[in-house]
Amino acid sequence: MPKIYIIRHGETVWNTERRFQGWMNSDLTEKGQDQAELAGQFLKDKKIQQIFYSPLKRVQDTLSIVQKVNLNLETIPTIGDDRLKECNYGDIDGIDEKLINTSLLLQGIDRKDPAIKFNFKFHNGESYKDQLIRVLDFVSYYSLQVSKFNALIVCHMGTMKYLSIALQNKLDIDNIYKATTWRPGNNTIVIFDTETKEVEIVEL
Repeated sequence: MPKIYIIRHGETVWNTERRFQGWMNSDLTEKGQDQAELAGQFLKDKKIQQIFYSPLKRVQDTLSIVQKVNLNLETIPTIGDDRLKECNYGDIDGIDEKLINTSLLLQGIDRKDPAIKFNFKFHNGESYKDQLIRVLDFVSYYSLQVSKFNALIVCHMGTMKYLSIALQNKLDIDNIYKATTWRPGNNTIVIFDTETKEVEIVEL
């Protein structure tokens, strides 16, 4: 049965510092490199036929390690797609998450409220709703819900969350709001079965 394997980039320096990364980058930590190696080992017998990835550096670094561990993936067709990027946080890229949340609370904006968090548009950036729309466009463009081949997608936490509900077509508001609060780790793999439409979550 064809499956879509979705992995998040390995842990980065900014992940450990709880800083918004968005469209900016920081290097993989040693732990993040180890996580990418584990993902490569996990994928060794999965017969991947297509790879999609976010063009941001931390994802490319993760994919490079996965391919070195799993050499047959180096010859697989590979497509970078901007629609797989993390949310564009605009002016707050690179800033401590706690500082931002405190600043927003002082303005009466509580990002713990899923509805507010989903619809809030970052200055000179986008909202999570905007991100979901481009993820839906990506899934539709490649007909991934009915894919006949095994594919690997290497992306980010936010993208992973929206891919999981987009592939299952679980687009009711409750699932969307739950996706805004779910925080899959850097060692998380989401596996979507294109025949049963079921999702399995693996923590390496």
